[in-house]
Amino acid sequence: MNIVENESVIIEQLRQGDAAAVQSIYNAYYRPLCFFAWKRVGDSLEAEDIAVDSILKLMDKRTCFNSMPDINSFLYTSTRNACVDVQRAAQRREALYREIAQLAAVEEEVINEKTRFGILEEVCRQVEKLPPQCREVFKQLFFKCKSSAKVARRLGISSQTVLNQKNKAIRLLRMALEKEELFKSVA
Repeated sequence: MNIVENESVIIEQLRQGDAAAVQSIYNAYYRPLCFFAWKRVGDSLEAEDIAVDSILKLMDKRTCFNSMPDINSFLYTSTRNACVDVQRAAQRREALYREIAQLAAVEEEVINEKTRFGILEEVCRQVEKLPPQCREVFKQLFFKCKSSAKVARRLGISSQTVLNQKNKAIRLLRMALEKEELFKSVA
């Protein structure tokens, strides 16, 4: 079905949730949205996830659209916003990695391999002592390198809850590691 020639038919079918209309929208927009997202995030798998999420958001709001330009605008705006969210999450993740690296910043010459292994072992032990949701969020974010949005979706919690649990995990780990006196030089 040609979208331009059958715009009013597709809009009406889309509103009704017709599979053929959904497929037409998907066929027309999926690849361009992937390319649009890839140019912004630089990761093809992330771009594909963003494109699919944008189309799914459109399906959730399908009764709100009166024209193809409205749909086009919604899809590209939704995709752009998701790209910005991914970029912000990457920046936050980098800042957290730097913070964790600072926690572990001890004179390299003084620490031998056995001591480094002991510190990593203690960090892993302390991660396992975190409250269940806190532990799962921390593992998803730092061990599996998932985005906050993906963790929220996977665990069925809000993005804000993910951020709160991540901050709580870092705070608890910092306190536990300081209690173990592993990082005396960290202020």
